[in-house]
Amino acid sequence: MIRVKPDFKVRFQVGFLEGWLDAIPAFLRSGRMLSPKQLGKKDLIKEVHQELAKENFVALSYWTPIFYVPGTERYNKSGQHATGIVGRRWNKTERVCELKLRNSWGASCASYLNPELKAKEKCDPKTGYIWIPDFIFEREITDVAYYTKK
Repeated sequence: MIRVKPDFKVRFQVGFLEGWLDAIPAFLRSGRMLSPKQLGKKDLIKEVHQELAKENFVALSYWTPIFYVPGTERYNKSGQHATGIVGRRWNKTERVCELKLRNSWGASCASYLNPELKAKEKCDPKTGYIWIPDFIFEREITDVAYYTKK
């Protein structure tokens, strides 16, 4: 048996202090300052992309309303969840980067009820894997964890 010592790194959102370097260019482009909360989430998504580019395994923690139809009971009662990201691709048609989510909820697409996810097109019913645009995760992401290659 080969034993591998994982190099596990967790990066938590620092909130107010995080992302201020991105604030100045954003302010100059738009004329308005983004909130620290928005800047932190943007930085977390940026880190997801950096780690995926290094072929590291990435896991996200996020709020699950992204899966449900707004205003429904499931949407209102949803909580926090963590998921592995096992791939990414550029969607030429929609002009957006999509992250391939490997959910622990099983090999089904039944939980992906939010029409914004386009689950019928982007979810594999045999595996339950679904492609989700990174901007959707950006709204609800709370933490990132990843294993680095040695």
